[in-house]
Amino acid sequence: MFKQIIVASFVVLGLTSQALAGSCPVLSKQVTAGLAKMSMPAAKKTEITKLQNKGDMEHRTGKHAQSAATLKKALAMMGM
Repeated sequence: MFKQIIVASFVVLGLTSQALAGSCPVLSKQVTAGLAKMSMPAAKKTEITKLQNKGDMEHRTGKHAQSAATLKKALAMMGM
């Protein structure tokens, strides 16, 4: 019974990680689209771009939850 619970936990964690991994590129594309459409001060645009780059790097290194949070912060700075 205990072995089944452990296996089920790993399956759930694996599926959750894959779901987050798929959302990172979508969020990054939303940031790119928002930057292209919106007019804002250069300093704010630079900060958002830094967050996007950080989120993309987190995605590439497998830190998908952190990546999604970083990219969502960038979107929030744009009011999206």
